[in-house]
Amino acid sequence: MRKRILIVEDSRALAMLAARKLQQALDCEILLAHSLAEARVLLDAQTEPIFAAVLDLNLPDAQQGEIVDEVVPRGIHAIVLTGAFGEEARETLLAKQVADYVIKHDSRDFDYIARTIERLERNAKLHVLVVDDSASYRRHICQLLRSQNLLVSEAASGEAALETIAARPEFVLVVTDHVMPGIDGTELTLRLRALHDDSRLAIIGMSTEDDPMLSARFLKFGASDFLRKPFTSEEFTWRIRQNLERIERIAALNQTIKVKNQVLGVAAHDLRNPLGGIKGFSQLLLGAQLGSLSDPQQKLVKNILEASRQMLTLLNELLDISVIESGMLTLRRMEHSLQMLVADRLEQHRLMAQQKQITILDSLGEAPPISCDANRFTQILDNLLSNAIKYSHPGSEIQVRLWQTDQTLRLQVADQGVGIPLEEQEQMFGHFQRLSSQPTAGERSTGLGLAIVKRMVIAHGWRIEVSSTVGQGSTFTLVIPLEESQPSGELI
Repeated sequence: MRKRILIVEDSRALAMLAARKLQQALDCEILLAHSLAEARVLLDAQTEPIFAAVLDLNLPDAQQGEIVDEVVPRGIHAIVLTGAFGEEARETLLAKQVADYVIKHDSRDFDYIARTIERLERNAKLHVLVVDDSASYRRHICQLLRSQNLLVSEAASGEAALETIAARPEFVLVVTDHVMPGIDGTELTLRLRALHDDSRLAIIGMSTEDDPMLSARFLKFGASDFLRKPFTSEEFTWRIRQNLERIERIAALNQTIKVKNQVLGVAAHDLRNPLGGIKGFSQLLLGAQLGSLSDPQQKLVKNILEASRQMLTLLNELLDISVIESGMLTLRRMEHSLQMLVADRLEQHRLMAQQKQITILDSLGEAPPISCDANRFTQILDNLLSNAIKYSHPGSEIQVRLWQTDQTLRLQVADQGVGIPLEEQEQMFGHFQRLSSQPTAGERSTGLGLAIVKRMVIAHGWRIEVSSTVGQGSTFTLVIPLEESQPSGELI
């Protein structure tokens, strides 16, 4: 059902302007009145609810804001449109539980009013918990929140708040006092933040304590904001709005990323099959099964084959990134011999290294079996070895070492290549990062390999260390705890 909005304004021109602007911005039905008397008649005649009202405070038959007292008790969200007024009048107005007020400037005022009405409409689905041992103050805060059309619940202690949120995880905001019997506000914030991160649950601390460090403690313990009592109702309302809008922006961004990953995954998957066919047909032509090719034809087909291989590599990496970012990466762990896994991949990469006259040397010490996803471990090592080959000079060496310390296994890939500048080493694990270091034979890079490595390593509960000097080479060391804290394999 379309929401219905009442406009009460004695200037007919301004009332028509407001109606036109709000209808353009909102899917709504507009009701117009130009005096308190007209508004009463119109309100009494309504059989369908009115969601919000835009009210002029100075009407011909009501110059003291009586229109507010007529509208708000009917459960209508009031937004006051008026000329400048003093601090006392403002507080009196807000104490009457109006949702907001606007001082008249120009037609842009109605853009703001439209956004405020949209905010009120979204608030109708949002749950807020107020935690305070003072019943009177708790009631005051709840009134302010309900004036913003929020779904409000109360708790008189930190313990009650934890029980409420455990039973009802739909809360998006907690407003908590500090000094309370039992669990105080900072401890409650710490416990809540251990359960819900700042992207899903906003926490606003408040207190009358004259402690300049209290706000810092709240924020360090995970609060999103802090208010010192007493505060104005307008300041409180805007802190609430900003925190709710921040959570909504994060949710919208996460949804956009989710859709992007889904589209990316579908596109990459659908492109992989035809590219695989192009690669297979190119190999068939080069194998002379369909007849011999001339030298120019062979060169052309080799270019097609190489391009299809590069595209397949990119698509596979895009699929990996979409799986990782969607939180759907699952590790299939089994016990494996690290020496055997590494030795197998070294045989594959030595062939590639020989094409650049690069020697791969290895020293694989004894190591106990580890629990890992063999395919994902292979991806990690393949990326490290292929990068070492790409960025190494012909005639150089790559050292691969595996050894055990008291608490870890360490797998190291060290090259004598171009190296990575110190200022670029922090960003090398980001998506699509192109560093100033260039492959020595013009090889191509997607900029995704090390990003995938980093996330695969984290998913296993391992870590990766890097040291590099420009002109001397780079060393990547995979550190595997022998007493692993093994995550589920799902990246969050």
